[in-house]
Amino acid sequence: MLVLGFLASAADVGKPMKVDFINAIPAHYQFWDNLVGAMQTAAQQLEINFTNDVAVKPEEMVSEVTRLVNGPDRPDYLILSMHGTSHTTLLKIAEDAKVPVFVINAGLLEEDKKQYGGPREHFKYWIGQMLPDEERAGYDLARTLLDRAEESGKSLPGGSLEIMALGGREEDFPAVLRLAGLGRAVANDHAAALERIVPANWSQDEAKARTPLILERFPNTKVIWAANDAMALGVLAALEELGRHPGEDIFVGGIDWDDDAVKAVADGKLTATVGGHFMDGAWALVLLYDYHHGIDFASERTDWLSKMLPLTKETAKEYLNTFGVGNWRKVDFRSFSKSYNSGLKKYDFSLNKVLLDLKAAKKGEP
Repeated sequence: MLVLGFLASAADVGKPMKVDFINAIPAHYQFWDNLVGAMQTAAQQLEINFTNDVAVKPEEMVSEVTRLVNGPDRPDYLILSMHGTSHTTLLKIAEDAKVPVFVINAGLLEEDKKQYGGPREHFKYWIGQMLPDEERAGYDLARTLLDRAEESGKSLPGGSLEIMALGGREEDFPAVLRLAGLGRAVANDHAAALERIVPANWSQDEAKARTPLILERFPNTKVIWAANDAMALGVLAALEELGRHPGEDIFVGGIDWDDDAVKAVADGKLTATVGGHFMDGAWALVLLYDYHHGIDFASERTDWLSKMLPLTKETAKEYLNTFGVGNWRKVDFRSFSKSYNSGLKKYDFSLNKVLLDLKAAKKGEP
């Protein structure tokens, strides 16, 4: 096991560790609001000095990381999400400044992975990452939508189901893998026919604008797969304006567990949302906290893959009843830390454990 010597020195004992998250997505995206909200709660519980810095454009991210690692308020750790085209540049800047980096949500594209590998390989100060299983999420969403459409009896004569897909930005790691999962689901279903993949750049407004054009060109569409919930909600708004009945004559779903999407699934308008990975930033803080206090997560792994779960009408209602919307304070993040729990031998960041803990806590409420 590689020991890098970044752990807190005696001089730092009693001083809160400082972590900066460079957020590449504007604040109006519900998924990112949820992710940052969970991180803020975890940081408060763990007494971490946490800062969320928004830098959307690649050049803004490069400038912000350069400023932070070379400035007077230099963080102990950086958390980065590799959106856009500046990923390896960010890792190099942090490497030169000897500031440890943990990557969440979006990692290196395949060509960069071939050249640079993973954490603690080419970049020694890139100490870990936690990425969602994006390909599986795309597959599970497609499979859920196809199953629901087939159960409804809305197939065309001959049993075929026409699918349209709305994709994110082509240069983003999650967009590529989610579409790969969709492709796998379609390839494994003889009735599924993927007519077109339409780029909508993660945008609710773009998805809403493109939906009438899609249905004019492909009027027999029965399933609309969206690479995120924002686009799924845009599709939903357009369908309602067109007088369609989503959940009955056409089936729509997305990825992210956005608050509005979960509510729409519970209401039966959206068929499914796949997600839960908004917790990954909070889990990264737990791992960094333990690392900072002498417990290196490399004893288990440096490269973490988080599993997303699909919510349908029944499970969305249960989720809302158990967790509510954005109530991060219900989660005791310290209970997942080895530093806080000396008997904890193996990390368990599964969503099932979180929900079971919340259910148990709810039963104990007066």
